[in-house]
Amino acid sequence: MSKRKYWALLLLALIYGILAIVGCGGSGGQPPAETLASETRFAAMDTLEALQASLTTSTPAEVSTQLAAKMATMPEFSESGVTPDHCAYGRFTDGRIIIFANNRQPASEMASYPVSAPRGRLGGASLIPGKFRLIDTMGTLFQHPAVAMHPTLVAAGMEPAGPIQKGTVEEFKALKDDGFVYLDAHGMNVTLKSGDEVTAIWTATKVTKELDQTYQSMLSAEELVYVVGANDSGKPAEKHYGMTPSFISKYISFGKNSVVFFNACHSGNPDVAKACTSAGAGVYMGWDDSTEDLSAIYAAYYLLDRTLGLYNLEPKPANPGEKQSLDIKELIADMATSKCPQTREVYSTSRATNAKLKFVPGNETLGAIKPIIRDATMDATTGVITIEGQFGETKDTVLQNVTTSSAGVPLTVLTWSSTTITAQGSKGTDSVSVKVGARSSKPQPLGGTFVLSGNQPVGGAAFGPFEVRSKLVVQVNGVEIYADPDGAIRGNRGPLTFTAKKGDMLKILVFTSEIYGGTGEIFLTGPNGTTYRLVAKTLDYIADKTTGQAFQREWDLRYYF
Repeated sequence: MSKRKYWALLLLALIYGILAIVGCGGSGGQPPAETLASETRFAAMDTLEALQASLTTSTPAEVSTQLAAKMATMPEFSESGVTPDHCAYGRFTDGRIIIFANNRQPASEMASYPVSAPRGRLGGASLIPGKFRLIDTMGTLFQHPAVAMHPTLVAAGMEPAGPIQKGTVEEFKALKDDGFVYLDAHGMNVTLKSGDEVTAIWTATKVTKELDQTYQSMLSAEELVYVVGANDSGKPAEKHYGMTPSFISKYISFGKNSVVFFNACHSGNPDVAKACTSAGAGVYMGWDDSTEDLSAIYAAYYLLDRTLGLYNLEPKPANPGEKQSLDIKELIADMATSKCPQTREVYSTSRATNAKLKFVPGNETLGAIKPIIRDATMDATTGVITIEGQFGETKDTVLQNVTTSSAGVPLTVLTWSSTTITAQGSKGTDSVSVKVGARSSKPQPLGGTFVLSGNQPVGGAAFGPFEVRSKLVVQVNGVEIYADPDGAIRGNRGPLTFTAKKGDMLKILVFTSEIYGGTGEIFLTGPNGTTYRLVAKTLDYIADKTTGQAFQREWDLRYYF
């Protein structure tokens, strides 16, 4: 044998050896590709679906165990197994995957969101710039929070990308550049024998032999998998296509600074989160494990309730009409500490399963909601209003006295930064709202500095103390801003300085263990610089001997600006 022929044969043998190891057409974790006839595959799936339908009295764990055991005996499958949350799965000999979803059962309780939405110009800040898209892939067996979310978002001033979508494969392929995307779906995660993980999100597209031909390349590339799950009430489980992170990365894109919430089991897994942030999501939200249905629904409601500044859900603040929207950082903290009365868990934890709602930043720094006012005060001497909050770097508009029937009057903006604005106000300014592009904050009543004193300052004279008999307590909106210790005795107090806003309520109380108690004359100087005499009482007999409350008066502070 010549040397040339020897080396040629050796090279040929080496090539065949490499192909045998790698497998023609195979990928890293997949078995060698085989041809599986469509009729054979669909007959195998029919057999499994018939088995599942016969197990109506079995638990999810029993159903998944029997399905996996059946697949293990079928020559069409190279492997099968059961996930910790009772999803059975199998891998066909040509590498395609089928999953039987058993991890999200319909909630027995009905969830509801109050029929109350922001009206007109008084709506809270929008989530982000751009259109919103709501996708509901679930059938009649499940509840549909998107139905309540759609009009709420429209009333808040956001533009819909269209009606609520079913979430078909083709609709997902066309998903481009929206600002807020919400999805209700089944989700499942399997770990194959190779160690590879596959996470799938249910779509509304049912599996057919014709579509299998259309989606042949996507199925072979594991961009789509088969998913069998509960869907319509009174009907057996349905076989749909499920999209994987590879599908999301290849076909979907989101708008800059967008907020994306896939409300599905395992949607917070790192592979899905990475695919969505790589597709442009500014902030991505999803569950890190199987989520209980009612918890998923109320998490969606709470997201809108707080980010739009509605405050219809518990726990409700004392003054919801004045409280501003939460940004994403605040929302994360709020959902982790606020308990949902219906699930008896905090909003970011799933009842029963203990799954956690994950927030993953993409091209956003988690400050996606603006503009938001935290505080606004006016200097009584100059009329300059200082507004603190979150506004972005681009200078825009400050409006005074916005109401449901009035767009308000623009004020002269003196300075603008992402966190602080100053504007020129006047005595007629009751409240301010900040507008950035098409988004506006809630109107914020103006705050100012008040002084309680015992003498009316004249000609620049200093404020003086006032007389109190026993214990003094001063409250604004029921919150103590000053309190003597128990056992306080007769003497002088103040002057007391505090900050309040228009519409706040000031309350002065005196408690005593003697037969009488009260105050000397008290004067209130408001942000407008004018001083008013509040009390001309030197003595009040005890009104309630049980509580020792001898004196109580209350004032609406809006009249002192």
